[in-house]
Amino acid sequence: MIKASGPPQIAAWRLMLETHADLMERFEVVFRDSHGLSLTEFDTLINMPPDTPIRHRDLVQSLVVTRSALSRLLRRFEERGIVTQTADVDDQRGIRVALTPEGVELREAAAKSNAEVIFSAFSGLTVEEADTLYELVSKIRPEGAGTES
Repeated sequence: MIKASGPPQIAAWRLMLETHADLMERFEVVFRDSHGLSLTEFDTLINMPPDTPIRHRDLVQSLVVTRSALSRLLRRFEERGIVTQTADVDDQRGIRVALTPEGVELREAAAKSNAEVIFSAFSGLTVEEADTLYELVSKIRPEGAGTES
């Protein structure tokens, strides 16, 4: 049905959107039910180094949240015993956040669940096909972002 709706580029884009939506819904269920995390919380957790503190301002750069949303999320993590927050000794205006041992354990478990969902979704592809898919998706460029069609 999708492929019959127009040019192959539009059909491929629509299929990518639908697949993305389905996967995001699956991630939401798995993270919530298995780890008590939202997608945003998982994204924050997985972007934190497991073994060293990170400054708030550095962490926010790798996320799609505002500084204030990150601060609220980290306070919730702190209440759950997942992180600790301390003043940045190099920059008194800054705050460093570090995973607690419980946070590292949760990060590892959630990363494993993340990989399981991905491997399940890609189970219909061989490694070579997944590599080809990666190469093909790498060629997709938004307007003005490099190559012109």
